[in-house]
Parts: sequence; C-alpha cells; structure tokens
Amino acid sequence: VQVRTGSYQAEYRSSLGGVVDVITHSGSNDFQAYVFGFYTDDKLTKEEQLAVGTPPGGDFKFYDFGFGLSGALKRDKLWYSLSFNPGVADRVTEIPTLGSYPDETRTLNVAAKLNWRLNEANDLAFTFLSASSSQTAVGNPLEGDNNVPVPTEISSAECYLSDANSTPLVFSLEGFHWVGDNLFLESSASWHQQVDEQVPSSDAGLSEPFFADFSTSTWSGGYPFSVRNDFTTVDLGIKGTVVADRHTWKAGLDFRQRKGAQTGGYSILLRTPDGSQYLWYYGDDPEADDKSTNRIFSAFAQDTWRLTERLRLNLGLRWDGQRILDSNGEVGLSILDQWQPRMGFTYQVGPLGVRKFFGNYGRFYQEVGSPVANY
Repeated sequence: VQVRTGSYQAEYRSSLGGVVDVITHSGSNDFQAYVFGFYTDDKLTKEEQLAVGTPPGGDFKFYDFGFGLSGALKRDKLWYSLSFNPGVADRVTEIPTLGSYPDETRTLNVAAKLNWRLNEANDLAFTFLSASSSQTAVGNPLEGDNNVPVPTEISSAECYLSDANSTPLVFSLEGFHWVGDNLFLESSASWHQQVDEQVPSSDAGLSEPFFADFSTSTWSGGYPFSVRNDFTTVDLGIKGTVVADRHTWKAGLDFRQRKGAQTGGYSILLRTPDGSQYLWYYGDDPEADDKSTNRIFSAFAQDTWRLTERLRLNLGLRWDGQRILDSNGEVGLSILDQWQPRMGFTYQVGPLGVRKFFGNYGRFYQEVGSPVANY
C-alpha cells in the first residue's frame, strides 16, 4: 500500500485528501499457502453506541474464514495467486413495538491474479476480483432524513424489512514495458460491472404503500421503495515514464466509459401532523429506459525534479473532458475545458525518510455523475 499525502501530481485527477495505491498479491517461484479465520459475537464485544432512530441490536455473531494459494505455473515465467474468503454476519435487530427480527448478511470475496513475463522487457498481469454480498436487512428505511421524525409505533414489520444484494465483477489486464534504459511504459484495460439492488422482503412489502402517520407517530404498510443500479465501466490507459538524472518525466492518456441504468419505484403515503391532509408520493416505471453513458477523456504531463536529496519539486498539467449521453444517445452535457495546473514541493526535515514538509497548489475537478443525463 502506497499513501500520498501532499504535492499531488497531474497524474491524479480529483485527489484533495490523499492518494492510496493498493497492489494486489502476486505469486512467486515458491509455492505458498495460508488459511485464516476470525470470529466475534455480542459476548466478546462492548455494547455498541447507536445513532438516534437506529433500531437497537440484540445477539449477533460475525465470522469469516478463507485461504490463499500462490506459486509458479512455470518458473521464472508464469505465476499465479488465488484467494477465497466467505463471511457471515448475523444479528437480531428490534423493530419498535413489534419485537426482534433476524438481520443476516453473507459475503464472498474472490481474487485471482496471473503474472506472465513475456521476455526481459515485457510483463503482463491478469486480475479478477469479486466481492458479492446479500443481506436480509432490518432497519429504518428513512434513516438519515432529518425531516422525518422517528416513529413511536410500527404496526407492520414489512416497512422495516428489505433484501439488499451487491454483485461486483472486475477483470483487468496490465502491461509493463521497458524500452531501453530510461523509458518505462504502462498500459491497462479493465472491465467492471456493479449491480446493486434493494427490494422489499415480501410480496406485501412490495404491493402495499408505505404509510407514515405523523399525527399519531405510527408507521405501517409496505417498504417505501425498491431500487436497482446496474452499471458497467470500461477503463483504458497508457502512461510513459522517462528517468534522466534528477528529472522524472511522466505523461499519459486515459479513457473511461460508465454506462448503465437505475430502475425501481417508490410508494409513500404521508399524513400531516395535524391530521388534516394526506400526501401521496408515487413513482414506478420498471420498463422505463433510464440508461445513461458517462465518458471521460484525460491527458496529463508532469515533471518531478529532485533539486537535492531533501528538496523535490512537482510540476504538471492535466486536462479532463467529460460527456454524458442520455438514454437516446444524445449528448446531454459536455465539459471540455477542465485544465488543471499542478505544482508542489516536498522537503525532508532531519534524518532522511523520517519527516517531511510539503505544500502544493493545483486546480481539481470532480466527475459529474451519470444520473444528471436523465434530467
């Protein structure tokens, strides 16, 4: 893990707080295997502190286990790494005035990596990642909305019960290429699919509207909403680094496309605190084509100049362009003027590698989310 906390180079787009690089495990010529496990429950931990409106929890247990394997399919040429990690989190959660209900979560983390040394100057790395989860959830569906008071009575458990599922899949290919003594090239391509959904746990929770009676502080009916997000992201990139004496020059091009849709609906019936008026909020069109496409083009160039053993300067320029297409393929938003100059310094104080003083100036743009294309 590499953490950068200052003087952010033009290589990084919208990093204001810090940059964290995580390198997944790779195999070697030596065969390695490991197993692990973890367990805890309510008898081994201190009573948790809950936010206002969060149902109190009862008995719970959490455990996970797994194993990993790594080694060489062909020594000095082809290496593999595999890991498998299922997990279980079960707890009993109270629904006010109705009693306790089971809240159960199942997770499965899988990772696989294949490193291939084509020759002395070219390496390839294939990676697969997945971290799926499923939960029979018990909780306040409107938690976090400060405008909705917590009820004193709940007459229907369906308004607190939902099923939440997440299925991410990632495939990536990276290339590392040495050209001569001073030029290093990095190429990458990845495909990422993310499907998340939260739906009512029962037919009654789906068919009945959610009813919040603010005049009596009572909730009843079904679960207020169902939602499904299904997005696919493709990333392509190439970077080149040149090292010459006290300078390290780096430049690159990137392209990202995120395409998908959010579908679902909601049915909420509210009674005002004085009991004189009913308000019904309804939206449900599962067949609607709400797909949108978000495309980001990027280019950067930067120089890291090592003036002394203690002082380093970073200078660079970045450009990002973004286009969002609506469900008809028409450009709904185009932003092509995101020029971002960067400059910064790092100075090591005292013994080298122990303390540093840094400062930086730069312009940073954040990505505009895809859903705006639908409005």
